[in-house]
Amino acid sequence: MGTSFPTGLDSFATAVDNTTDVMAADINDARLAIEALEVKMGINSSAVTASIDYILKHTSSANPGHKHTLANSATDVTATAAEINASLDGCTATDTEINTACDGDAAKNNHVHDSGDLDTKLIPVANESIQGTEYSTTSTSWTTVVTYPIYIPDNAQKLYGRFRIHASSSEITYIRVKVGIATSAGVNDSGSDTYVWVTDGACDVSGLAEGWSLLEIQINGTYSVAKYLQGFSVNWGS
Repeated sequence: MGTSFPTGLDSFATAVDNTTDVMAADINDARLAIEALEVKMGINSSAVTASIDYILKHTSSANPGHKHTLANSATDVTATAAEINASLDGCTATDTEINTACDGDAAKNNHVHDSGDLDTKLIPVANESIQGTEYSTTSTSWTTVVTYPIYIPDNAQKLYGRFRIHASSSEITYIRVKVGIATSAGVNDSGSDTYVWVTDGACDVSGLAEGWSLLEIQINGTYSVAKYLQGFSVNWGS
């Protein structure tokens, strides 16, 4: 009968002791099936292109095999902007724009968004929970207590801050956001001796050039008493 493998699967009758007559063909068919399996698997470093060993291990095998042809004519796993854009309808991103969003820099990735994003929603820039560090100063002029590196996109508009502040001895605490020459209007806690949340006006950064800058959270007060910040959220917005 021979073997049907690898184009088909063989079916062998079950032999029964003292009942089934075992013929030479029975043994030969099993041997042929085993030999067909060996050919299909291939020896180590097989040169037979149809063997499993060749397909999985040989550097010349492809599609399927050891190598795969990438989509959109890409030649390696480091795709170019053209290769990525070819599979994204309407996308015209440059190498610089793609790398800016994908270079593993978390700070920059948080701040590269298109104009639609900035116009329609608040996007987090810097956040710290109320269980975080308590920042303080006794200065009577604007003093930076927190800094964050920030990447200003070419379509950046405004930053909005919300802060949890208070001062000792019921002194008024003033707080604001500063990026480069841009500052928010500032907001105060109305002389509360306990922590309260206050919302600052917008810090307009639309006049700043695209690139890295420093976001500063600054505190001020009339008297030289301790003024405290614990917890804040700064977000992009329109």
